[in-house]
Amino acid sequence: MFRLFICNFRLKTFEVKNRDMRLNKEEIRKLIQEPYFSRGEKYFKGGMIKIIAMSEDSVKARAVGSCVYNIKLTIKSSKLNGTCSCPAFYDYGPCKHMAAVGLAAIEYVRGKFYKLNEKYVDQVDEFESFEKFLNGKTKKELVGLIVEMSGLYPEIIADFYE
Repeated sequence: MFRLFICNFRLKTFEVKNRDMRLNKEEIRKLIQEPYFSRGEKYFKGGMIKIIAMSEDSVKARAVGSCVYNIKLTIKSSKLNGTCSCPAFYDYGPCKHMAAVGLAAIEYVRGKFYKLNEKYVDQVDEFESFEKFLNGKTKKELVGLIVEMSGLYPEIIADFYE
């Protein structure tokens, strides 16, 4: 089944100015269960994360998997929460991409600059260019695109109603 995931992140790339996010591996493990945490470690070690914004209580990033996904982790009242635009998060909850972003944020806070592996840069750039293209469209133009795509991929119609 084809699923359409619409993310509400803005395209703008942010300079990460604040390295004070208080996050540790144990908090990530509490939020993300196995086997997702271990898979997230592989994504982190593989350089599959691009941090796009960080503050003392949140981090926004993109993860490269079978697609490019948007992830946001937040700390509120000493509790870690998050979202991801991947199908696994939609179906099951906290995912490997969230674990990878948390681990990348920890490294960044420690002063070890973590960056996207060169082999994934083109995929993320293409995603960001497409997002920029869509952000430049009017509501009427976007509706037209969706209607046109539903003619080519009728299964997305049901996904919009879920």
